[in-house]
Amino acid sequence: MLTIKTSSIEDAYQIHLQIPEFENRVPLEEFRKKLASNPDQRIIIAYHDQKPIGYMVSYDRFKDGSIYCWMTGVIPEARGQGALKAMMLDLIDWAKNKNYQELKIKTRNVRRAMLNFLVKNNFNFLEVEQRKLLKNHRILLIKKL
Repeated sequence: MLTIKTSSIEDAYQIHLQIPEFENRVPLEEFRKKLASNPDQRIIIAYHDQKPIGYMVSYDRFKDGSIYCWMTGVIPEARGQGALKAMMLDLIDWAKNKNYQELKIKTRNVRRAMLNFLVKNNFNFLEVEQRKLLKNHRILLIKKL
């Protein structure tokens, strides 16, 4: 059984440490710093049979009527079970209730599974931040709520 619950940044960070794609770990202090000055935030964890399998950290980064999904991930052995979709739907419901008009998320060119998920779920490409290596280009996507 899959459930989504609000949580602390410390609990979300424990799942973050289990995501192999995040080889250059963002330190816990960076998570705290991003959220410290922003009271409008959403931290959720996906559980499968009460075991934490995914997390999502979002906040009002741009102050433009959009909510920004900053970090999200699902542990490899739990992928394909709907956790990311369930967390995204939870965030969208929360954002709509808070009168946000858009959801923004940034990913890298190399993260093809995430790009595929976002395109399949009606996100649109907004801009590309170029980096030295093509695979590291950041892609900002947006979805109207």
